[in-house]
Order: sequence, then structure tokens, then C-alpha cells
Amino acid sequence: MHMKKINVTNVLILTVFLFTFVVSPAYAAPKIVVGAIPKEYKKPKKKDCDIIVSKRKHQTIQSAIDAAIAGDRICVRKGRYNEDVLINKSITLSGRRPRKTVINGQTPNGNMLISADNVVVEGFTIKGIGSNYGHAALIIGEGLTNVTVQYNRIKSGNGALALRAGGGQQSHLIQHNILKGKNSPQIALINGQPTVGKPSDDISFINNTFIGTVNKTSRQDTGIVLASGATNNVIKRNAFDVNGSIQGLIGVAYSSNTINENNLNSDTFSDLAGIPVKVGAGYDGTTNAENNWWGDLDPSDNIQGDID
Repeated sequence: MHMKKINVTNVLILTVFLFTFVVSPAYAAPKIVVGAIPKEYKKPKKKDCDIIVSKRKHQTIQSAIDAAIAGDRICVRKGRYNEDVLINKSITLSGRRPRKTVINGQTPNGNMLISADNVVVEGFTIKGIGSNYGHAALIIGEGLTNVTVQYNRIKSGNGALALRAGGGQQSHLIQHNILKGKNSPQIALINGQPTVGKPSDDISFINNTFIGTVNKTSRQDTGIVLASGATNNVIKRNAFDVNGSIQGLIGVAYSSNTINENNLNSDTFSDLAGIPVKVGAGYDGTTNAENNWWGDLDPSDNIQGDID
């Protein structure tokens, strides 16, 4: 009787092949992380800082901004800064970490006000003290381009907003922030039409966490946690854990938006308030709201407007 010789090398290769594709976690489906991840923030190294706010030289954030030139990175040491901050230059403003670098606002409106293009704000707790719809802890002025707000804790005053942007915004990134409302009419608002210039477009809210309380007022557009009047919004992987008299978690004034992979689990009347308005060419199209968690298996009873 003849026995067939087994090639041991081929058996080993086949075993490794099967292990790699059947057992190895490298080929598992990627995990989708929803909400802010503050621990991912990397505080700047000293060599990367052009100006440092400390007890030695620039004792306030505003004095450092006044001394900066476009392109500078200002690094703020840990501490509590009791001041309002105006960013009127194209700079990067970096805190130590949100819980270690705290800005306590002093006047009701614009505890941090951005009025320049190409600005980055990261690594802060920003506490607002405003008390009505026009007030916000962080305000992005009208007609700005390429503003990044990331890895911050932004807290509204009682009855005010955490973040508000004027009209005419272009290409902003809002990511990995914890935005907290306190009896707020909205937590975050992007206005659409500016006084002069182009309407708002290309605004991204990615991996943010919205918490606190939001309550509808006599104004028709209140009671929505994240409201945007821009076109081509990208709203992805945000988490909402908000209470109050809410009529919507996400409100978009125009269609042609992407709203994916968000946690919309809520007991509110309408988790996604889509308000499509056609105002001419470039504003048509259906909002894509696929792959969200709606709190139940039938999202059709939770939407308003032209939404896929």
C-alpha cells in the first residue's frame, strides 16, 4: 500500500491563513465610537508653542492674543482665567486639558468670541454666564472660514446657548466637544444667511456629546438641541443625552445634509426635526439620515421633512 506524503509546510501555511481570517480580531468589523473622546486630546509640547500664558509673562489669555501674530500657537497653562477672550487673529489657542484650563466668562455675551478665519480652539472649559437666546459661551462671528473647535467643554449660562455662529460660515469643524445646556433654547446654533455675502455651508459636527437641559420658548425655532441653517452639514457620531421640553435633537434648515451614526435615543417628540426649505438651485436634495440609533427600530415616526 502506498501512502501519500503530506507537505507539512503547506499545512502550516493553510492553518495560519485560516487563523488570520477566522480568528484574528484585525478583520473584525470596526467599532463605531459615538460622542466626544476627551482623552484623545494631546496637549502641546513647549517647543510647539510660540507664546505661553503663565504667571511669568502673559498672565491673561487676552494679553497673549494681543501680542501674537497670524499663525502663532498660544499655549495656556493650567488654571482658572476670569476673563472674556476675543480671538481676532488666525491663531491656535491650546489649553492644557479641559478640566485643567478653565475660562470663566465675565459678561453675558461671547465669553469667547472668534472674529478671524483659520482659528483653532482646543483643550478648554469655557463657562458662559449669559441668560437669553442671544447669549452664548462661545460665539463665532459672521462670515468666517475654517474655524476648528475641538476637545473642549463648553457650558452655557442659564437660559443661553453653549455655541452660536453668525451667518455666512464656511468649512468649520466642531469635534470631540462636550456641549452643555442649562435651560437653553438651543445648545448649538449655526445661522444661515449673513448680512452680506454667501450663506453658511460645509459645517461638520463630529463626535460631540450634548448634555444638559433644553427648553422651547415662545420663539418658533427653539427647543432644538443642534440647529443649523447651513447647507451640506455633516453631522456624524454625536451623542445626545438632553432633557427638557425638546421638539428636536437635530434641526437643519436646508436639505443636502449627511446625518449618520448618531445616538438619537431620546423621549422627545421628534428626535430629528428636518425642515427642508427650497430657496433655489443648490438647495435641493434629500437629507441622508441613515445608520443612526433612533431609540427604537422604527425611525419613521421620529422624523419631519424630506429625510431618507
